[in-house]
Amino acid sequence: MLGVPVDRLGRGCLDHMQAMVSAQSVKVLPGQAALLDSEARFRQLADSMPQIVWTARPDGFIDYYNERWYEFTGFARDAFGDASWEPILDPEDLERTRSKYYTAIQSGEAYNIEYRLWDRQEGRFRWFVGRPSHPRPRRKNREVVRHLHRYRRTETRTGGTAAR
Repeated sequence: MLGVPVDRLGRGCLDHMQAMVSAQSVKVLPGQAALLDSEARFRQLADSMPQIVWTARPDGFIDYYNERWYEFTGFARDAFGDASWEPILDPEDLERTRSKYYTAIQSGEAYNIEYRLWDRQEGRFRWFVGRPSHPRPRRKNREVVRHLHRYRRTETRTGGTAAR
């Protein structure tokens, strides 16, 4: 059956076969099941939010975006770090945004910043407010484990209307 072209098998059949192979070849250790379930719940919650949500490692490297980010940017799902957001940030806001973000990452202090991101659907820059979702990053044994942040679109630089 593996030599049969996909168009003759049908996409559903191929997907089912791949799921069976994956389920049989991946052994889930006892603690991993709870971790995988927790991650799935987080992604479901983050993807249901109207805001753009993202997480970063302790060094500030962005390692996750929710679905709103991909809808807004149209970017591939394998781009992370500074290279994932700098291309759509207004050049006038780049240095200020980078400086404020990394200063907050290093100090552990909360921040609130407004900047413009390119809206590919409207063909113009739109104001956003960026801030951590928690005043302090998540810690374990005093070490930063994860930063959770969000973008909220505004109508004007001074806050404007509610998020969309």
